[in-house]
Order: sequence, then C-alpha cells, then structure tokens
Amino acid sequence: MIIIIAIAVGILVFLVIKSVQGVRYWNRCVKEYASMIARGCTKGEALLEISKRRHPELRETTHEEIIGKFNDVHLLVNFFEGALPDGKQSDESALETLRDTTIECKGKDRYRVRTRSPK
Repeated sequence: MIIIIAIAVGILVFLVIKSVQGVRYWNRCVKEYASMIARGCTKGEALLEISKRRHPELRETTHEEIIGKFNDVHLLVNFFEGALPDGKQSDESALETLRDTTIECKGKDRYRVRTRSPK
C-alpha cells in the first residue's frame, strides 16, 4: 500500500515540476520574442531565433518549416513543449512530428497539442 502511495506522489510531483518548467519556458520565450521585436527584428526572425535556441542541431530549413506552420510565439512554444521534446532530434524526425502535429486554441493561453501516432 505504501509503495502505491509513493508511486502516486512521485508521479504527481513529476507532473507539477514539468508544468512549472513549461510555464517558465513559455514566459521566457514570450519575453525574448517581445524584446527582439522591440529591437527591430521581424516576427519571422524572432521566431526563427527562438526555434534555433531550442533545437540548435536542426538545419535552418527545418526551423523555417516549423515557423512556417506555427507562426506565433505561443504556437511555437506549445509545439516544442507538447510535441518536440528537448534532446537531439534529427531533421527527418522533427519534420515528421511537424507534419503529424496540430495545435488547437482552447481560449486565452489554453492550447491542445495533438500529435498523430505513427502507423
């Protein structure tokens, strides 16, 4: 019984920590985006820079495709947090994930990220 409770508490703590990290990343990206726009960057340049910082291992053309589909800082951050995790990604897997992912806006600052599972 104690083991089951410990596992449940462990999962809950993990989810809370992951959620806090996601919110912190979101806030940091929104601030960086606003700062880049204020310095004279275009919307596309700012999004491209945010994308490159998250996944520097990807080619520029892959980043351009990502921001072509998710052309808003909120959508881009949701894509990274919900579909394309940290770590080394290949361009092929990133593009496949991009093709299979949709993001629905559920209201103010609420989004649902859906990635179709591979067949």
